[in-house]
Amino acid sequence: MNQSVAPYKSILLLVFLTWLNVLNFADRTLLGLLAKQIDEDPGINVSYEMVGFLTGYGFIIFYTLIGVAMGTLADRWHRPRLMAAGLAIWSTLTAATGIARNFWQMAACRAFIGVGEAALTPSALSMLGDRFPLRLRAFASGTYYAGIPLGAGIGMIVSAYLLPHYGWRGCFTILGLLGVVFVVPLLFVRDSARHSKRLSESADDVAHTPPRFKDVVLPLLRTVRTSPALVCTIAGAVFAVYAQSSSIFVLTWLQNDRGMEYAYAAKLGGWLYLIGGTLGSIWGGLLGDWFGRVIPSGGRLWFLALVNLIFTPISLAFYLGDVQAWYFKVIWITSAFGSMVWYGALFSAVTELSPARSRATAIAFLIFCMNLLGAGPGPWVTGWLGGNFQEWAKAHPEFRDSISPMLDMLGVSVHHSFTIALLASVVVGFFSLPFNVIAALRYEKDAAKVRD
Repeated sequence: MNQSVAPYKSILLLVFLTWLNVLNFADRTLLGLLAKQIDEDPGINVSYEMVGFLTGYGFIIFYTLIGVAMGTLADRWHRPRLMAAGLAIWSTLTAATGIARNFWQMAACRAFIGVGEAALTPSALSMLGDRFPLRLRAFASGTYYAGIPLGAGIGMIVSAYLLPHYGWRGCFTILGLLGVVFVVPLLFVRDSARHSKRLSESADDVAHTPPRFKDVVLPLLRTVRTSPALVCTIAGAVFAVYAQSSSIFVLTWLQNDRGMEYAYAAKLGGWLYLIGGTLGSIWGGLLGDWFGRVIPSGGRLWFLALVNLIFTPISLAFYLGDVQAWYFKVIWITSAFGSMVWYGALFSAVTELSPARSRATAIAFLIFCMNLLGAGPGPWVTGWLGGNFQEWAKAHPEFRDSISPMLDMLGVSVHHSFTIALLASVVVGFFSLPFNVIAALRYEKDAAKVRD
């Protein structure tokens, strides 16, 4: 595809796949958003730590393990039908979460939601990579990943209205049933012709002749072994997503540490995150493409490093700021912008550093690492710290006395458990910076290995 502007059918596909990603993340984040209500429900006995585990590893383990297989299937099978099957599974199990009566029933729902959602992103991003020219791929990826803030924002806003009338259980049931509606339209979407680097094959041949498993996986394994740029890009993403996934407890933090009511916090946060995060995702793709043109050697990776430098202090200010001050909303929407601005450049960089035949598998491997090492422990550790830090500090007075002066300087006490937990997650996210720099320095040499 050589057009400077994507045709309208590609734009329509992008919009539809982005909407599916909205549903994906609305369903995925709902558990963390309602953590306080679930923790206080005596009928299910699920604590903050358990919510963190279910949001993290309880979902991620199946999501990532199945995701790698789904990436390989996406390189070989009809991608829209694969996504339709996944959508049917995760939407049905989201609705079923609303009738769970104990931790294990909820855990089973979360596990199979992960199986269903694993089918979406590798297929969607590889289709967009086939439909959009190189110069617009970061834009397409960034727009698709606008589904994260849109989904989380819509989840907050919808739950703020549904919770008073239907409880936390009704929120799951209604959002899950909404997703089932879009299974049928997805079945009528045509798959895209796959780009091939083998000059002896036409696009139609590639689209209708599934490659062998080893032809997909072995080139990627060789690239991982010989490309420090690809490995460092993935490592940087792991640290970044740890911090981002931990922010699932932002509404719990506002309720427990700052005294906000859920409805107000959810409506305010929903709109700010929806607007700021969506703009960040789209503009991040555009800026990533611009950096890629201006700095041909690793421009998108230099962009990721710059994002880390700019937005880490803003995220710290968000958790330390006065939530009643006028500037708090400005910090929140800016922080939401920064939390999403890096996705387009990241996925575009990984695509460029991977063999053409193995792009969906490479995306699935990236998601595997991000989720297993970042999004898995992030909410779990943050949920444990937020739910237990105060009691743990009381039981260890030596530690409490040693850390109290630093907390006093920040205007935080040991009673602000979720503030401490979320600040710690931001610090962890800052460690992505050196990996982004190393990847940018190695980019040109390693990208050349996978070009014709």
